[in-house]
Amino acid sequence: MTRVFLTLIITVFLFPISVRAQTNTTQSNQVVTKIGNPSGPPPVSEGAGSGFALNFNEQVGEVCGGKIQIPNLGCIESIIPELSKSRKGIIKDSVYSGLGFYQCVGLVQTVIDKKLPVGFAKELAAVSVPGYIFIPNNQINKVQPGDIVVWSQNPNSWAGHTAYVVQSIDDQSFRIVEANSDGRGNVRARSALYRGNYENYLVGWLRKK
Repeated sequence: MTRVFLTLIITVFLFPISVRAQTNTTQSNQVVTKIGNPSGPPPVSEGAGSGFALNFNEQVGEVCGGKIQIPNLGCIESIIPELSKSRKGIIKDSVYSGLGFYQCVGLVQTVIDKKLPVGFAKELAAVSVPGYIFIPNNQINKVQPGDIVVWSQNPNSWAGHTAYVVQSIDDQSFRIVEANSDGRGNVRARSALYRGNYENYLVGWLRKK
């Protein structure tokens, strides 16, 4: 009888404690699981040329004063990492053929390290560029890092404009690196819109096949 009585006491008093301990452990594990897997969108990805474009923009700001013109053209020799011979040639051609200022088409060519078959930016929307397809700007299509956006002739530029996409931000905007937006060979990174003011002239973009 004594042994049975002790067994009953242990069962009655210790079982609830065991249950509470298991429950607390389960709740604790659930909290840890939530902390370890936060919700939210994944980081925005970058295209293969985005790293170069962003570094180039930063370096031009540091060693060239944010602009590339005939008077300071030699500054490109100090850009780190050192530019390839072909990229240096593209920059120089762009400056000398652009009235002494680095041009928007020149920047895109510098990033992709390839000459484009156009004289003016707006022509990128009208000619066939080997290795690329043209995607029109509408309510459905969205840019990707690595795309080359094209603006048509507009009140700000009769030659149009182009830039290199480094980041897709959301359904309304994206980030670019561009040159000569001031008409004086500047290089900068900024956010751009699919629609709105100057962006109403955004006709589309080139994308690698």
